[in-house]
Amino acid sequence: ACLCLAMLALLQSVGTLQIQHLLFSWWMLPALLLHFASLALFILAWHTLLSGHSTHRFSYRECLAQIGVTLTGKYLPGKIWGLLGRSYLLTRRGVSPGNALHLLIADQFLTFYSGAVAIGLGVLLIVAPAVAALAAVLVAVLSPVLLSSYQHLAGWLETRPALRNRTISQEADQPGKNSTTTTDPVTSVLEPARLLRVALVYFLHWLGLSVALALLFYPALADNFARLCLLLIIAVPAGMLTGFLALWAPAGIGVREAVMVGVLGTGVSFELAAAIALVYRLLCIGN
Repeated sequence: ACLCLAMLALLQSVGTLQIQHLLFSWWMLPALLLHFASLALFILAWHTLLSGHSTHRFSYRECLAQIGVTLTGKYLPGKIWGLLGRSYLLTRRGVSPGNALHLLIADQFLTFYSGAVAIGLGVLLIVAPAVAALAAVLVAVLSPVLLSSYQHLAGWLETRPALRNRTISQEADQPGKNSTTTTDPVTSVLEPARLLRVALVYFLHWLGLSVALALLFYPALADNFARLCLLLIIAVPAGMLTGFLALWAPAGIGVREAVMVGVLGTGVSFELAAAIALVYRLLCIGN
């Protein structure tokens, strides 16, 4: 956070960008409200996914704690600590290790899928708006088929002897395992209709984050707000997902910012693109 603030001060001192005039406008309050509403959608998506577990019901507060562990753990090198922490919290509540693994994989898949849809539609809206409408219809039609195939694949993997024996062994060795630990069939946990709802919530989450950032910098983007807002709808998920894949970079530090600056640089100056990426990093740290 200190490094981001220092770099923002450097950008302002070497250029003509007046960051304080951009951020501290009357657009700041609605932008922050939308940002935190988007964070609430992120938690709601996880809560919706967990609602497929028939035995255990998770409160929104529990989901908030589990997401908090993930958001904190990703700043540790290796990228897996947040997911391991969330898995641990699930198994403590009686979810079997096998189902916890399937839930986490499904959550990551839906995050990437919804992000890819947002990126694709954003690109098409810029380069070929007429094609974007057709693409949106295709996504709406094909998504249920894709998610149903995902459920069948997960169910097939669950029946594989090697994976099943390993899961049974993990459940037998699970510390504190008692009669409250249950294993629902993965096909019921990963119901296609529920996966579709989760994907939709994640898609709205990506849109909300992007529009919130656009509103925060509205004074600098006002001249061509619609196009630059679309660039942000591309840049935010592209930066976040690429940063997640960069296993060597805690929380995608550097990688996320580079991708965002590269995308935004096609429509704004380097200084403004860098300022947007750095402010977004500060917001994520604040989450």
